[in-house]
Amino acid sequence: MSEQAVRAWADAMSAGLARLMPVFEATFGFEPTDNHVALSGADAGPPAVGGRKLPEPLAEFYRVVAEAWLMDVHNGFRIEPVRSVTEESDAFPTRIVGALAGEVFVFGSNGGGDLILMMADGRVHEVGGGSFMYPEYDVDECNIRTSFPDLQAFLDHVLAYLHEHLEHV
Repeated sequence: MSEQAVRAWADAMSAGLARLMPVFEATFGFEPTDNHVALSGADAGPPAVGGRKLPEPLAEFYRVVAEAWLMDVHNGFRIEPVRSVTEESDAFPTRIVGALAGEVFVFGSNGGGDLILMMADGRVHEVGGGSFMYPEYDVDECNIRTSFPDLQAFLDHVLAYLHEHLEHV
């Protein structure tokens, strides 16, 4: 995933949120939380997770975006700050077994408590309800909520939910 593609996503999300937040409560009937996409600093380098190298698409994402707090987009999405991914990796599984198998990098969650993770090959999945005993997360087919071929497809999915909200404004 290119830096340009990540910046384009961040810009589109920020512009959409800027349009939505001032009218959110009047449109949806409840006060929004703090929704934002924070950009990384100029010194952001390629992060590592507990000595593990992040897959390149995720490393590229974090070179541009520090975090995304989107709890009022669809059921909510949270893309963790890279520090949470790199320094608190013991709190999340590093391997997945069962219906999926391999090394994983948990980088977010949705409003329903599902984990958003990237496989070492770049595929992205939202999974929930499995059994977690560090370092493994055991999931069945029914625990895989959505799957994406890559990070770009996942980010497009999140942006599409924001566009759905904007249709009501």
